[in-house]
Amino acid sequence: MEVLLQARGFSVQRLLDGDATAANWQNALRDLLKVARTGDSLVVSSSSHGTWVRDLNGDEPDGKDECLCPVDFDFGDKRTWLTDDTLAQIVREANLPDCALTFQFDSCHAGTGLRDLPLSIIGNREHVTSFRQLSVPPAFLAEPIGWWRRMTPFLGGLRELRLGRGLEKAAGQARVGLLAATKPAQLAADAYLANDYHGAHTYAVKQVLRATPGLSLYGLRLAVNTWLCAQGFGGAQGQTPTLYGSKTLRLAPAFSG
Repeated sequence: MEVLLQARGFSVQRLLDGDATAANWQNALRDLLKVARTGDSLVVSSSSHGTWVRDLNGDEPDGKDECLCPVDFDFGDKRTWLTDDTLAQIVREANLPDCALTFQFDSCHAGTGLRDLPLSIIGNREHVTSFRQLSVPPAFLAEPIGWWRRMTPFLGGLRELRLGRGLEKAAGQARVGLLAATKPAQLAADAYLANDYHGAHTYAVKQVLRATPGLSLYGLRLAVNTWLCAQGFGGAQGQTPTLYGSKTLRLAPAFSG
């Protein structure tokens, strides 16, 4: 994403490998939002593991919060959790002016399964090597029972929609959007593409925007979904990118600096 964003006029700060701790992640986001000025365009792109953690403030019907996993992530240490609530709070505290803020997350939003699934489970997608999901310890989250189990996909959809709306509400005057690699209960693939390892969603975003640089965020989501399906990552057992947030931002050119 760095080269793509620089070509669009962005100044890029990266957090890689051992530097991508929860504290550094949050501080980098605060520093970015702190210098925002009216008319600016800001992009936060994360390509990492994702998981579910226990909801601590009671705003999730199924008791789970989506969580990005920094390098020091620990289920037993809430200070390392990058949840939707954490991100919304940082955005809220920034008191942003009239600017554009786009989040692009390439990670799993499911709390079950193993990261390294055998290829036999995923049909003929030989180029899929693993999934970007950190398994939740069985004792950490109670298994949904009764109607909760049947409602999990629906509740997940409400949760993801609420995340987009929550970020939008927290952003004040800013126009905010969230482009996510998957629906809430899906896994995001790691893959060997073009002789290297990539998050399939991030790779698709770069390929699509290089071919069609003027796409809106909405158009980008559709084109990325088409690309993922064509490459064997989409469909009923694959991943479907989702987009939430400001209508104005969704219809504007993607990542416009």
